[in-house]
Amino acid sequence: MKRITEIELFKEDFKFSVGHFAIFSPTKRENLHGHNYNAYVSFKAEIEQNGMTVDYSIVKRHFKQLCEELNELFLIAANSKHLKFREDNKYHYIDFNGEEMIFLKRDIKMMPLENITVEELSSYFLDKFIETFVEKRHENIFHAKVRICSGPGQCGAAEWSK
Repeated sequence: MKRITEIELFKEDFKFSVGHFAIFSPTKRENLHGHNYNAYVSFKAEIEQNGMTVDYSIVKRHFKQLCEELNELFLIAANSKHLKFREDNKYHYIDFNGEEMIFLKRDIKMMPLENITVEELSSYFLDKFIETFVEKRHENIFHAKVRICSGPGQCGAAEWSK
């Protein structure tokens, strides 16, 4: 008989503070602002002969690293059809509906997303989890869920199942 368990990880250092703006339409966006985000991951897997699913200290390090890579940056939705981009040696110039925003390159991270929302960020973190742990290391994982929260009571979640 297979033994199945669910591991849930939501450590104190699964957090990041970023600036962003969400885009609602070709002509409407939020003002620039920021959030203190928290990340959570859970996964279901078969318990192996050694009584474990995976060495989840590796998962914890991975999520901490993902958070650190985003922390204290301004996130830009590089795949948005509503933004136009150009750059020079020092700056990124981002146009939205005729408004030009200028950012130092060192202060932003271009994200491969359509929008900077909890929905998109949870999908981004889930994709990284699947790529790093399911596809390359742990075939016994058959379900995963990532939640990204922008504050108490406001989260987006992305799920995957084999």
